[in-house]
Amino acid sequence: MLACLNILNPAPSFSQLTYPVRYPTAVIPHNSDGHRLFFLYMPMIYEDYEVQDTFKMYYLNSNSWDKRYLARSTDYGITWADTQRVYTDTMYESIVLNPDSMKMYMGYNDWRVVSLKNRSYFYSMFSTDGGFNFSNKTQVMELGEDKSFIWNEDTYEYWRYVRPYNIEPSCCFTSGCISFGNGVRKIALMKNSMHFANSGDWSNRKTIVEIDTMEYINSGSPDFRTQIYYMQVFRNGDDWWGLVGMYRVGNNGGETNDYPYTYPEYTSDVELVWSDNGEDWHRTNNRQPFMALHDSINTIYSVGTIVGDSVYFYSSESTLLHATYRTGGCNGSINFSEINGKYYNIHLYKMSIDKLNEWRPPSVVSINCAVEGFLNTGTGKHNLRDTLSAQLRNSTTPYGIASEVKSVIDSVTFLGNFNFPHVTPGNYYVAVFGRNSLETWSSGTISISNGAVANYDFTTGYSAAYGGNLVNAGSEYCIFSGDVNNDNFIDIKDVGIIDVDVFNSVTGYVKSDLTGDYIVDIDDLSIVETNSYNFVTTVKP
Repeated sequence: MLACLNILNPAPSFSQLTYPVRYPTAVIPHNSDGHRLFFLYMPMIYEDYEVQDTFKMYYLNSNSWDKRYLARSTDYGITWADTQRVYTDTMYESIVLNPDSMKMYMGYNDWRVVSLKNRSYFYSMFSTDGGFNFSNKTQVMELGEDKSFIWNEDTYEYWRYVRPYNIEPSCCFTSGCISFGNGVRKIALMKNSMHFANSGDWSNRKTIVEIDTMEYINSGSPDFRTQIYYMQVFRNGDDWWGLVGMYRVGNNGGETNDYPYTYPEYTSDVELVWSDNGEDWHRTNNRQPFMALHDSINTIYSVGTIVGDSVYFYSSESTLLHATYRTGGCNGSINFSEINGKYYNIHLYKMSIDKLNEWRPPSVVSINCAVEGFLNTGTGKHNLRDTLSAQLRNSTTPYGIASEVKSVIDSVTFLGNFNFPHVTPGNYYVAVFGRNSLETWSSGTISISNGAVANYDFTTGYSAAYGGNLVNAGSEYCIFSGDVNNDNFIDIKDVGIIDVDVFNSVTGYVKSDLTGDYIVDIDDLSIVETNSYNFVTTVKP
């Protein structure tokens, strides 16, 4: 259940995150002809032809629930033309292309009444003409709705992300009972390396994303009364990205509250999640929306796809709530006056891949580091808790800085946790330094991954630092103190700074106080003079 745990422990937010830019006008307006909806879980298809680049996108006209259309664009997704009605059936889901067979499969759910209960079934069809015509409808298995598919080119498998549907309480109509959901909805992963339309070739459902039940009832949590509605996945190399619909359910956790509703009941925004393998997912930006509600918009559903060095997001947006607008319970009457005249428009958002990568969860490095001057050899502790800087340095010349952050080092354990935001996974040297301590490099590189914790301990011995650049003080191995001007040398310049402050009896939290006792005196001068005499400098590759 690692994936479930990961998604429940979000990374800190970072103010430098860039959000996708929304085009001011809808690229597919509603034209008052119905509630245009996406194939919500289908990435837009980009076809790179020699003569003409073509984008394809599928959506529904939900004035009646069964009008599915294919739209095409030849100007990079700005202007769209309706080309044809693709297929008529009662529900909408996702399309996936197998690049080996060039078959395009449509997977969707439909409801069937069995033993007086409405049950959701997974159906399959396929196209061999580029997604213009689909045929060979096959009932595959009973399964939840809101499915999305992706072809995993690494494993040659269809991967399906699906939400269970059988959550109480239920509404019962003459056609059967439908489960709406006061439980915490989840996303499960299923895999298939053989035949898309064969139920026996799909693996069992593995829960990979869910809302913690305690967060669900915590009024101070971003997940309060929030359920995961769908998850659409797209890839860029080793980065897997998921757009997750976060559905703010009603007070009773289901869809049976009476209209009028209390904000933010029945609103839906979009959160971004990340994975390096498609199975272990991490929430980003402290569980805050990637595409938030805005103006009078109450519902947003989005899909994303990579085009060159950019990411295109197409978002179906409406002032409508995702609710029945019923009064008198789920069998009551619908308040059509609140629905009429409200439509879905499809909008385009764009951002660069570089900006998208900033949303990766941070890489955490837990570093043990003792500082020579701060260490009280009598107690074996630092005299104070102080801040150190840590850098991730590239493993090849010129060993540039990939990321730099700060953290407080505990005075007893000498441990600090450094959160490096959106670092490209790989091998890096670790360099640490303080306001008056020498920059010291790890003896070798360590492996860094997004959303994972790495460890490095500079206190184990001389071999922990590059070139053995540590000093043994008492029973601890420490980084050198005395580089007051932070030029990577402990020399006469540093001696001069401390000498002046000793003469002037300087006190307080100052750089020249090497021992951390808030007094600049002969003890500090002794440390810097010794290290200057020994020509102590930073040692690095």
